[in-house]
Amino acid sequence: MVANSALNSDGFFAATTWNAATYNADGNTVMVNSLSNPFPNGVVEPTGSSLGPANLIGSTLATELHSQKTPATYNYNFGFEYEFRKDYVFSAAYVGSHALYQPLAYGADLNYLPLSVIQQYQSALINNTVPDKWEPIWPTTSPFYGQATVPMFLSVEPYPQFNCGAINCGVEVVAYPAGHSNFNSLQLKLQRRLTKHFTTLAGFTWSKLLTNDFAPPLGFIGFHGVEAPQDWRNLNLDYSISPQDLSYAFSWQASYDLPIGEGRALNLSGCANGIAGGWTINSILYLNSGVPVNAPNGTGDPYFNQRVDMNCNPATGAPHSVTQWFNWTCFAQPASQFVPGTAPAFLDGVRTDGGREFDLSLYKNIHIGESKTLQLQFAAYNVTNYVQFGYPNIFWNPGAASTPGLMSGFGQITSVLNTPRQFQFAARSSF
Repeated sequence: MVANSALNSDGFFAATTWNAATYNADGNTVMVNSLSNPFPNGVVEPTGSSLGPANLIGSTLATELHSQKTPATYNYNFGFEYEFRKDYVFSAAYVGSHALYQPLAYGADLNYLPLSVIQQYQSALINNTVPDKWEPIWPTTSPFYGQATVPMFLSVEPYPQFNCGAINCGVEVVAYPAGHSNFNSLQLKLQRRLTKHFTTLAGFTWSKLLTNDFAPPLGFIGFHGVEAPQDWRNLNLDYSISPQDLSYAFSWQASYDLPIGEGRALNLSGCANGIAGGWTINSILYLNSGVPVNAPNGTGDPYFNQRVDMNCNPATGAPHSVTQWFNWTCFAQPASQFVPGTAPAFLDGVRTDGGREFDLSLYKNIHIGESKTLQLQFAAYNVTNYVQFGYPNIFWNPGAASTPGLMSGFGQITSVLNTPRQFQFAARSSF
């Protein structure tokens, strides 16, 4: 399992890159190696495992745990339904979920020093050196090859022989099973079955999702500005509101056959019915509270992935405009490089602009003979032409404490998430 199980778990492997093309002086693509001889310098052969633990010394490893915990998810819910007026149904339910041992997308590195070790040795880890007792094992490609001394952090790393050339890296554990989450929600629904040419369905969800995994499997949902924890050995430091959390979500759908046409309230026949009769209108309304914004973590700390401190609520007094979505002065550079920042990974009180979508459609079925139907469709999306602002700029400049101007643009919004009002016209023939 020790090689590059990020790609497979079949043991050691080797890769030979085929440089097929390059650019000439005119900027055009030209072939470098022909298909008849794609590897003129030969193919890199796998080293095998004959060297045992010494194999791949001097290069980084990716591996999986030999005893991998099985991901588990516990789902639970209870609720009730009530029918009234024979055509309305109301339901209310509590829905919860608890996930354990989920694989962390950012993984873990066995050479990553615990915060307790960083706090014990502090700046000596980088500024001090120790004799290179591993000199016989460094390959010529290693940044430590031929050096009489090496940085002190190598003396406290568990596997210095696989160090990547910097602090806190070299032995990546792929799919480390430490992610967990808690989801709790109240879900309400009101539905009217199709009676008298009208049907509707409305749903409301009030929920909260907490997690220590900020790049979950469905990473395309929400925004994941934080990709690594402050200390993967103590993920309690990163347990906060999830970047996929929606506190409130409301959806409403309605469909109504207009009372115009043959046999309806406004009875029409002939050509008038063919034009104005038999139309159905549909509507969809969707509202949500927006997703949480992440706290900055670019403190420049060379010892670990440190976040900033937070000394007040950045949502308090913020104008919530595109030029200043929240109050960035609530964040501060930590006083020490050796302690974790106090800001949570994601901010429950600071969220992106919520969704506001209202769509309408109108369609009519025209029956031609006994087996043919022509359907005319007219649809409008984002009828109100609402602009949903995008994610605010999140960055941090360590010199902001002395020079606030360095934070120019922090908290500004320069993009939108939705599309402007659109119209669609279509005709569909069925036979």
